[in-house]
Amino acid sequence: MINAFIAMIVCVMSFQIFTTTYQLSGINKTLINMPKSIIENSIPLEDEENNFIPTIDKALLQENANEYFEKNLSRYTNEYKLQYLFYDKDTNRPCIIKNCSGVRITLTCKILQIFNYSQTMYYEIIKGDLWTA
Repeated sequence: MINAFIAMIVCVMSFQIFTTTYQLSGINKTLINMPKSIIENSIPLEDEENNFIPTIDKALLQENANEYFEKNLSRYTNEYKLQYLFYDKDTNRPCIIKNCSGVRITLTCKILQIFNYSQTMYYEIIKGDLWTA
């Protein structure tokens, strides 16, 4: 009788560990593998004065990222929280209105209503072949 009880406890614990690992790896992969096109599509090529100074459009990025996470996180968790911090990558100060060249996206959620999960990803606009000004 004790052997059956121990076997049942081991089965339940194995299932809980599997479920936790499945959720954790799925949430982590969803955040880390977020398509770069979501960030790239939120960078307008020209501003109102037809100048080419790449900056991040806050509203467009939040809209696209929220849509992506809503579609892809529903398998792993019901409740999650996204935080966006837009900043100027040269000064590392938060930007309020314009000229945001970096964004920090933080995903926070609970796994099995017990464990808190929090992961942060940074995205920045860097000068390169296409933008050398």
